[in-house]
Amino acid sequence: MQTITMTIKKCWLNEILAGTKKIEYRAKSPYWIKRFARIAVPCTLKLISGYKKDAPHITVEISTIVETSTCFELHISRIL
Repeated sequence: MQTITMTIKKCWLNEILAGTKKIEYRAKSPYWIKRFARIAVPCTLKLISGYKKDAPHITVEISTIVETSTCFELHISRIL
């Protein structure tokens, strides 16, 4: 299974851990279009809160990636 790594703000990371946030959004840009074109779902997503070596992080499973006119929606199926 392929893995994508992204940074995320701590408040959003906490909401995912609490189970209240089920979708992670990324703005539609050439960078993300290129990255998501190479990813097959289901995949894993490592979310890191910051850039420090010991920054809090979680890994989740993405069931679908939906492309809208302005963004990508990564649907979280479970926390690994």
